[in-house]
Amino acid sequence: MKNTMANLLDYLNWRGDISLAIKPFNEVDGVILARLSYLRCDRIMLQGSLDPVPLPEAVRRLLDRSGTAAKPISENNIRMLTALLGAERYRDMELIYYMNRFDPKSQTQFAAVTVRIGPGRYFVAFRGTDNTLVGWKEDFNMSFVCPVPAQGEAVRYLDSLAAKLSAASADAGEGISPAPQVRFIVGGHSKGGNLAVYASAYCSEAVQQRIDEVYNFDGPGFTEPVLSSEGYKRICGRVRTYVPQSSIVGMLLGHEEKYTIVRSTNSSIWQHDTASWEVVVDHFRELESVTNSSRFVDYTLKSWMTSLEPQRRERFFDAVYTVLTETNCSTVRELMRNKMDTVRKVYRSVRSLDEEQRKDITYTMRLFLRSAKVGMLRLLEEKSEPKE
Repeated sequence: MKNTMANLLDYLNWRGDISLAIKPFNEVDGVILARLSYLRCDRIMLQGSLDPVPLPEAVRRLLDRSGTAAKPISENNIRMLTALLGAERYRDMELIYYMNRFDPKSQTQFAAVTVRIGPGRYFVAFRGTDNTLVGWKEDFNMSFVCPVPAQGEAVRYLDSLAAKLSAASADAGEGISPAPQVRFIVGGHSKGGNLAVYASAYCSEAVQQRIDEVYNFDGPGFTEPVLSSEGYKRICGRVRTYVPQSSIVGMLLGHEEKYTIVRSTNSSIWQHDTASWEVVVDHFRELESVTNSSRFVDYTLKSWMTSLEPQRRERFFDAVYTVLTETNCSTVRELMRNKMDTVRKVYRSVRSLDEEQRKDITYTMRLFLRSAKVGMLRLLEEKSEPKE
């Protein structure tokens, strides 16, 4: 494989014929399986079922329906699925236990699917934030509510999956005490990474003992109550967090675990797309530090959140969500489709807010600008410090 500019597709094309028995499961395999959680598996399997769907069959069915689906598969995912279809490394894997819950009323966006990667070994993949405003609002809620609905769903999913697999194993006659035979790797991208860590921290201790690794691919962190919890402390040493050099999402909130900085070929927020992460043989190309822009955003947001009490954060994000939903758009893509029309609708919506809501938005944005100054000053201080 080339040592420069290689990505997930190159990995599938160049390393896909090497079995897991020869080269064990690694971080690149993890991000590939985590990406499967974004696919609309309800097109090919029943929700909550343990009946396995062979991965090659699932891929073929998804590709066959991609052109006629209401929400077509992206070109990036079509290329990845096509490469995955020809990769012997993944040929014997199976999909089970797909779950998808979307509820605008409770501001819930959750989905997960599990991949059987070998006898008694499962990769649990949690979906990250999708394109819906509901999904983004739930992300913002993490700054003042814990758990958000998706985090609770993730814990229930992992606990119920473990219980069902143990019961199925016992029914199949694989032993009176099958629990030790079933092992998990848990992972996800973006909010899915946050859900993977949260579920692994708050699942039952018996299930937690069966988790070998937790992969968090550029997912946000947590508030202090989670970071100081016993469950998080127990699992923290098994968490593998990866962020690109200009990470924004992955630097949000708090992290206690160590993280690996990955080189992305994209810039700014577009580095969040794992398809742009560089691969060297069977691991990501690592860097020593994040960029100045990533540190600036990190310092700014942390200062902003510290200066805002949770109740004011809630009022601010609720007001912003109200403004956006009154445009009659349900996704970020719809908001961006006709920008001038969106601006007019947002302006009208802001004017329709009551006086207290407008004051909250104005006050919070002023605090944000002050926090940006704090972030810039801190960055300049770092740059002026003499290097040892």
